[in-house]
Amino acid sequence: RRVMVWSNKVFRNDEDQIDYVISTGTDITERKELEKLLEREQILLRSLINSIPDAVFYKDTQGYYLGCNLAFEALSGRSTQEIISGHTDLDFYPAHVAAAFVESDRQVLDARQIVRYENRVEKPGSPDVILETRKSPYYGPSGEILGIIGVSRDVTQQKLAEAALRKANAEIEHLLASLSSILIVLSPETQVIRWNPSAQRVLGISAEQAVGQTLRQLAISWKWEAVESGVNLCRSDNRPASPEPIPFKRLDGSQGL
Repeated sequence: RRVMVWSNKVFRNDEDQIDYVISTGTDITERKELEKLLEREQILLRSLINSIPDAVFYKDTQGYYLGCNLAFEALSGRSTQEIISGHTDLDFYPAHVAAAFVESDRQVLDARQIVRYENRVEKPGSPDVILETRKSPYYGPSGEILGIIGVSRDVTQQKLAEAALRKANAEIEHLLASLSSILIVLSPETQVIRWNPSAQRVLGISAEQAVGQTLRQLAISWKWEAVESGVNLCRSDNRPASPEPIPFKRLDGSQGL
């Protein structure tokens, strides 16, 4: 079976009566097959970008939106049809935010390379969202830039977790710094990981000098056999070890335990 498109031409005589009709048929089977293939590919592409949990959008070189996925719809609170109806960032965001987006678009187009940035998005009735966005150019068959593809990922929880971790680390450092006892933390290979201010004050070695060195590399005047015995026992038994008091020499030359 073939698909044909027909055009008909009526010819009339001097009395305006129909003499004959010429019909011309063009075989458009291959064209229709290509159209079906293109439609399938468009459906596949649409399904693909909608399956991506990150917000995906694309624009032309003038900054007008050409399309987006469902995640971008949810993030913006607008339908795709509304987004692509001749709109730019200036129509959707406050002036200072839109200006920053326009500037990042310009960098992508001028440098022809990927641009990454983070920004905070206000969502009415809900907490702000922190987005990590990556923009890159996309090209036509002749190598000309047709526009920009952007992918935005919600990193709000990640940033909150990082902030909580920084706070916890700061609190731990403050706690360790306030200890009056010597605190030395070692890796399984006996490299110094932590060296608190009391260790620096009593042993005369700064944290900068100690951290990263093995314990044996440090010039400490104490009973090494007792120290290493306690470390080996703790490491082999995987439990706390309490060796006998360890003599050491203070900075002033006096003996301590």
